[in-house]
Amino acid sequence: MGIRGLLSLCMKRRDQCVEDVDLVAVARSRGGIEILVDFYSFEHMVVPKFWKGLSTLRNNQFLRILGGEYKSLYIYIKRFIEIFKQLKITLVFFIDATKGCCEANTQQKIGTWMKRHHRDVDNLNEVINVCRGSKEMADLEEDVFVRPVCLEIQIIETLVSCGCELIQSVTGEADFMIAKALHERNKAFAIWSNDSDFCIFDKCRFIPNDLFDMCNGLQMGLPIEVPVKPESLWCGIISNERVKNMLMVCNPI
Repeated sequence: MGIRGLLSLCMKRRDQCVEDVDLVAVARSRGGIEILVDFYSFEHMVVPKFWKGLSTLRNNQFLRILGGEYKSLYIYIKRFIEIFKQLKITLVFFIDATKGCCEANTQQKIGTWMKRHHRDVDNLNEVINVCRGSKEMADLEEDVFVRPVCLEIQIIETLVSCGCELIQSVTGEADFMIAKALHERNKAFAIWSNDSDFCIFDKCRFIPNDLFDMCNGLQMGLPIEVPVKPESLWCGIISNERVKNMLMVCNPI
């Protein structure tokens, strides 16, 4: 769910909260590592970059509002996973429970879900305005696209076909499962998530989307069919210890 403003604060005080790490070098020195991935953070970062690159490559700025391209997305994500396997970095995906399966979680998150729903409706109205000719495609925000109906199913099926481990929470969000797995899995090195909740879990290390592949070694978002295998993969890791020191908090949570 996140703590409002905390991730933004960490980014503003990057010198205090963030450690830059080359995941390729770490994986090589340790004989392989695991990155525990928040599925929805992965989706929200990878898909817009996929649309941006594909639209430029095909010279078709309208691709992202057509709501298809399942095969191209399959090929893109498949290559993404293959690259990480070659780098000896195993991605383990965690998925939140289905909405509505936990009354307590529903009460806690209903406000956030409503805001997201209204935002999605506003974005679709902007797309409709483009289709009507009352708004230029070039004026549409980069992160606005028509979500393919089977997008989540497509991505999950792609990950399964690549042999990825997917762990779904039975009820509520998967945050606690991810934080626990970071301590219990021998190869686990860090969490990939855009959720600031991971700032408060004791001895937690996570990579927010804005700090993933900071040098764009994968060349995501560029006009290419699939990501490129990088020589290095520099990421910014926010740790609970650094955040506590920045906030001058003594007792772990």
